[in-house]
Amino acid sequence: MRLLLFSLSLCLAASAQEAVKLTLTAPLDYQVYQRSTPKEGKIMIAGNVETPPDATPPQVILARITGEGADGKWQPVVFDPLVPAFRTELSAPAGGWYRFEIKAWAQSKAIAEAATEHVGVGEVFVVAGQSNSANHGEEKLSPQSGKVAAFNGSKWQPANDPQPGASGNGGSFLPVFGDAMVERFKVPVGFVATGVGATSVRDWLPSGTRFTNPPTLTQNTITVGRVAYESRGGIYNNLINRMKALGPNGFRAVLWHQGESDANQQLPDRTLPGAIYQNLLETLISSSQRDSGSKAPWFVAQVSYHGPNDTASADIRLAQRMTWESGAAREGPDSDSLTGDLRERGGQGIHFSGKGLREHARLWVETVAPWLEGQLAGKHLIRSYVKLSPLFSDGAVLQRDVPLPIWGSASAGESITVEFAGQKQTTTTDAKGVWSIKLAPLTASSTPQTLTVRGKEDVRVLRDVLVGEVWLASGQSNMHWTFAPGQTVDKNEEELAAANDPLVRQFTTRKGGVNSPALNVSGTWHKATRNDLLTGGAMGDSALAYFFARELKAKLGVPVGIINSSVGGTPIEQWSPGGG
Repeated sequence: MRLLLFSLSLCLAASAQEAVKLTLTAPLDYQVYQRSTPKEGKIMIAGNVETPPDATPPQVILARITGEGADGKWQPVVFDPLVPAFRTELSAPAGGWYRFEIKAWAQSKAIAEAATEHVGVGEVFVVAGQSNSANHGEEKLSPQSGKVAAFNGSKWQPANDPQPGASGNGGSFLPVFGDAMVERFKVPVGFVATGVGATSVRDWLPSGTRFTNPPTLTQNTITVGRVAYESRGGIYNNLINRMKALGPNGFRAVLWHQGESDANQQLPDRTLPGAIYQNLLETLISSSQRDSGSKAPWFVAQVSYHGPNDTASADIRLAQRMTWESGAAREGPDSDSLTGDLRERGGQGIHFSGKGLREHARLWVETVAPWLEGQLAGKHLIRSYVKLSPLFSDGAVLQRDVPLPIWGSASAGESITVEFAGQKQTTTTDAKGVWSIKLAPLTASSTPQTLTVRGKEDVRVLRDVLVGEVWLASGQSNMHWTFAPGQTVDKNEEELAAANDPLVRQFTTRKGGVNSPALNVSGTWHKATRNDLLTGGAMGDSALAYFFARELKAKLGVPVGIINSSVGGTPIEQWSPGGG
């Protein structure tokens, strides 16, 4: 009897060993595939067939999806019995969740099978940036639709906070954003969260990309020379690897929410000037599109908020907007507008409260959903932006008591309306898209006001605009001299420590000549604070112009703005008109 039982167990073991094994590596459970048309997409199928030597190899492999909207028909999977691994695509209608089934057949009998319970075809978004793109919110959230998933690079799962693959252990805006998009578009939504808290745009750059200002936190930076630094590239590599894991055309867009760690840093040399921020962000965007093989657009939010005493950086906000206007990115939401109880710790923190996370999600829906509707309808529209001379930006000072010109550009023939201080003027752009209006003389005002410019599709809202005296400061080094180290000003530290006058402001133009009169200049307005005096215009604001403006404001009792166009070491010939 013992011998018989032993022989039987050997037979059973041999039988088990001879079974064909079918293993799936794709699709994964809760995986969302980016649809290619409004009605359908492709599901990637990948796996292995292990056939023991004594087993009958499969002759056919069939796969199907079942669920609402799916026809449930079995479709052949291309494979070679001599090659264990296989990979192919299966067309599927937009929607889900679907159940995916695959079976290997031999001699009219299923000899191996596998299944994935939750597979969707819908919309996929990569989310990148710093803490408010990741898991640092005050309340953890969960999607309520049951159709929002997240991918950490190797595994898909329901998108409950904290989002896999991003930093932090708190909440994010993604569950609420995902639910709203599911409701609006009736398909599953997938997220690939890659955000890293406290990161500068410099930390996200490809390895070897150089810059002259190190970020505040330098663990992702290498010093390569005197005032020369490079990105290590680790964060960028993770971003690219996560994009590639989705496959070709595997996501709809990148949602970028970052800027706080480049704006108004405690160490002034760690603050990134707006023009450099724009250049580095556009380098990141173009590099990622090249290296990932995906031309999916980036949505860039306006982000620079640090707290109730530092609600925005005009320089970084303008740089973010300029990525839209240059065509490098699309317009994202203005999250600097989320203040008060929308921020953690009763409005004192930088991260969002639970209420703020929900409002942040709503702003993203308002930005992304109309664009996506146009994409699905085949309307690849190029948005018409209202462009203003940078002289008209957040924090500007306007000249009092004279007819005041305001100018910019938009699409040719577009109607433009300007509203400020109770006045409203409307004009139409010319054939080149240029427009200008004149406001009636304004009375000096120290009260911050809003200037609004409306076009057909775009609204520019300039905040914290004052009316007073505006003066031009120009010349060479004695006018250009700044508070920066090495350009010694008497009682330098005392003067900087005492500088805190929001009614004294300076617009420092970025250096560089042009061959003919230009419609615009580059720069942003800065208040007379220590950080801004040290970093305005990249190298710092003019010390002489600051002292002049401070004294003039004390005598006249009105705001004073300085437009600083000085350039050190320039002879008079370089300031003369060209052409002889």
